[in-house]
Amino acid sequence: MKRNALTEDMIVGMVEALLPILSKRAVIFFTGGSGKPETLTKQVDDLLLLKSPIVVSESFRRQVGAGFLRAVAHRLAQTNEQVYSAVTQADLAVIPILTRNTLAKAALGISDTPVTYGIAHALTQGKPVVAIKGSCASSCRNPAYGRMLEGHEAVLQSFGVQFVEGCDFSSALKERLYPGIFSNGQRKSAPTGQECQIVLEASLITYADIQAVPPQASVVILQNARITPFAKDFLDARRVTLIRR
Repeated sequence: MKRNALTEDMIVGMVEALLPILSKRAVIFFTGGSGKPETLTKQVDDLLLLKSPIVVSESFRRQVGAGFLRAVAHRLAQTNEQVYSAVTQADLAVIPILTRNTLAKAALGISDTPVTYGIAHALTQGKPVVAIKGSCASSCRNPAYGRMLEGHEAVLQSFGVQFVEGCDFSSALKERLYPGIFSNGQRKSAPTGQECQIVLEASLITYADIQAVPPQASVVILQNARITPFAKDFLDARRVTLIRR
């Protein structure tokens, strides 16, 4: 019996039928910093059936080339009303270039621009947020200043923000938009809640020791272990159960 070969038209038809099922909506926030917005935007667009609305800060407008802004003019959400609508309809908020200024404002709940207003709305609505943290890295000569930035980052992590390095940006988007589809069945989702129990042997527990602890996990520590105030606040914000042994 002769088999019918798949033609290009048939394959295209199958893909077009599948895309609406996989289609998700995202909103992109550009806040300044360094990076190639064209490349980052394309990484988001390649995973979506619909082109994402874009919100930009004034500092980003000054730094980026006019060509990019002209190319995405029809996608720009510029008023609070437009931003509110874009975030409400989105399945995911993306911050490809996050500055220290926006990091601090978001952690403190300040919403004085369309960008910070949109990020605040995404957080209050519990939308997943993925951000590249290269432009707000906490490495600096003053340790106290670095701890302040780490504190802002920890606050946003407790709200569900996922910070990634630039090289992990595309894979993080795939996992957030289509969990399990791009992993080839090899990667399991991170355990949460009662499924996750972490054992720490340190006598002094700092934020560096517990920054990767997922929300509602259980952490086993030594009976006499001490916890720095900031680490304790972070664990409390994530509703982590401490078990002393």
